[in-house]
Amino acid sequence: MQLVLGIDTIGGGWNAVMTIARGLAVRGFDVTLAMLGPEPDPRQAAEIADTPNLRAISAHTIAARLAESFGDLQAAGQAVARLANVLAVDLVVLHHPALAAFGPFQAPVVVSPDGRDIIVASRTRQAPGHEWRARLLRSGYQIATGVVAPSHADAGDIMEAHRLRRPPRVIRRTFTPFAADRPAVDLTSFAFAAHQAADGRENLATLNEAAALCPHPVMLAGTSAGKLADAGHLWALGVLTPGQTQRWLEGAHAFVSSATGDTDGEMAWRAAEAGRPMVLADAPDYRELWGDAAAFAPAGDAVALARTLNALMADSGQRKQLADAARAIARAWTVDKAAAAWGELLTDIVATTPRSSVA
Repeated sequence: MQLVLGIDTIGGGWNAVMTIARGLAVRGFDVTLAMLGPEPDPRQAAEIADTPNLRAISAHTIAARLAESFGDLQAAGQAVARLANVLAVDLVVLHHPALAAFGPFQAPVVVSPDGRDIIVASRTRQAPGHEWRARLLRSGYQIATGVVAPSHADAGDIMEAHRLRRPPRVIRRTFTPFAADRPAVDLTSFAFAAHQAADGRENLATLNEAAALCPHPVMLAGTSAGKLADAGHLWALGVLTPGQTQRWLEGAHAFVSSATGDTDGEMAWRAAEAGRPMVLADAPDYRELWGDAAAFAPAGDAVALARTLNALMADSGQRKQLADAARAIARAWTVDKAAAAWGELLTDIVATTPRSSVA
């Protein structure tokens, strides 16, 4: 089976998409990455070159996750459609549902939400002036032949908010671990947090307030870290490479997230895989995915978040218990299992979707 798989080369999400691309390629799928954004960096290029049955073609210079206008998303979506149609593939998988609103695509389209695109129900709010994005998302979700969500909580929200006739298929995300670029950071005890999304879902204001109530540093990595530096509560690390992020993770006593939902799954997974105990906001998908393997605080409650984090930092026994449980969850859901679930779904869609019914 030949398929085109959309991927952004910048702005996040690369690890999740590449992990599935490699898993499907290993299972015999002929995968073409439709790259959106700048040319891949050397690390990304090496990942592509090292994977059999996988090739990559630059579709457009605009990354879907970073598109800030209707025209940008339209250009990216039409570019992916042209590529898929020229290659006459059996199936198209899009990492950004709004891309499906353009086209036309001559093969069935499956969409899976990017962290920024879970703009649904009460879990997060769309920024004023960006209502066009919500309209495109709804159109993309409704046009798609299939929808894949990373949790049942997200599946329910997507189905309700975008008025889908059938529930999305739930396939938990999995990722490829990164090696630290140097030995773990050796500082006094600290907690680690990471900012990834641009839609406010990560609720950095609550994290900032909580950090003011913590006697230990809370180190924040990510594109918006510097914006909170003047508050003096969070230690802003700025943008880190995957290897640098892993180095800080492995040196931390805990990973903390105040997000109102699992932004794209990667940072919590990486913390769990690295054996870091986690303190998470009590959001439905966080609770579903990590259950008893994390400590939870009510979403939006800075005092409760600080109290929970402080208690964990002071209790080495609880840290070990949560770290072991989280690592077991991360390692039980393997790339092979995720690829098998994806492969089964894609095969069923191709077998049951007449080409004449595709736009």
